[in-house]
Amino acid sequence: MKSIPVSLMRGGTSKGVFMLRSDLPDDTTERDKILLQLIGSPDPYSKQINGLGGATSSTSKVVVVDKSNRQNIDVDYLFGHVAIKEPVIDYSGNCGNLTSAVGVFAIEQGLIENVTSPITEVRVWQENLGQTIIVNVPVDEQKQVITKGDTKLAGVTGKGAPIVIDFIKPGNGDESLVLPTGKVKELLEVDYYGSFEVSLVQAGNATVFVREFDLGLSGKEIYDEINNNDELLKKVEAIRCSASVKMGLTKTIEEAKQRPGTPKLAFVNKPRNYINSQGEKIKANEMDVYARIFSMGKLHHAFTGTGAIAIAVAANIPNTIVADCLLKTQKQSQPLRIGHTAGTLECSAVVSINNENWITEKASLVRTARTLLRGDACIN
Repeated sequence: MKSIPVSLMRGGTSKGVFMLRSDLPDDTTERDKILLQLIGSPDPYSKQINGLGGATSSTSKVVVVDKSNRQNIDVDYLFGHVAIKEPVIDYSGNCGNLTSAVGVFAIEQGLIENVTSPITEVRVWQENLGQTIIVNVPVDEQKQVITKGDTKLAGVTGKGAPIVIDFIKPGNGDESLVLPTGKVKELLEVDYYGSFEVSLVQAGNATVFVREFDLGLSGKEIYDEINNNDELLKKVEAIRCSASVKMGLTKTIEEAKQRPGTPKLAFVNKPRNYINSQGEKIKANEMDVYARIFSMGKLHHAFTGTGAIAIAVAANIPNTIVADCLLKTQKQSQPLRIGHTAGTLECSAVVSINNENWITEKASLVRTARTLLRGDACIN
């Protein structure tokens, strides 16, 4: 039996299997066979019992890291979102949460030459999207990563040391364009379900924003109730796939179905009081917008990091679906407080407009991360 060195890491509200590129085959087909086996997909039982995956969209992830040859970049980072039931690894997007763990992994694996206390800046090239990300990792005087701290993330037990992540020009292409159709709002035609007013945003990951009540939701539905509503999930997937074509990400609906990772779909509403998934009371004055996001066909147990970027960017653009939900105008660089399934999350963004095109300059997010285990994973 063969084995491969791996690190199981938690980054933000996600968990994934991290590997060095040098420990994997150069052939991408052979590489993906190994990655699928490591995670335990495909699994018709949706449990990933025969692998390291956790059988949720937040825990069925792989990360490949390599020392970079790019100028002013420390490491290259490839993210794979692994489908649970199908033999599919979606490389179309990034995981904002696990990005925090990339910085930790890079230091612990000796890929960073200049490790300095109290903060080591790890410059990351995000291969999936072709973007630069700066991960600011806390380090002690012995050049060891600090993981203990007082930062609490909704959706994660315990506390950790804060890791500030700066996403540089996280929009689409070299110009970092935000609105793929040039419109802040538009009607999206969806076969069988009719039309929906949406905002289509490319920042972080491509994201579709729709009003909560347009999905037929009352606002009282809890996490499990939404994820057990097959008809709702089918509607969400139909909207997502239609948006994929509209945004130019795929040419057909069928192609969009084979790309489950992006675009994401989020529904939003004005701030309100609610009970989170732990039974805690979250007050309307603790948030600027109420939101939920779907990932890989299911409602996320908290909120995706890249979704936080997209919603923060959209909040800064007047008349988007998100901006319409705000009780006051969002200010540049001011953290947007997002009320989600598990609690609240803050993300800030800086946008500008050039020749009537909205551009995102930067988005910032605070996460925590740590290594859960290191060892050799066995493969057949």
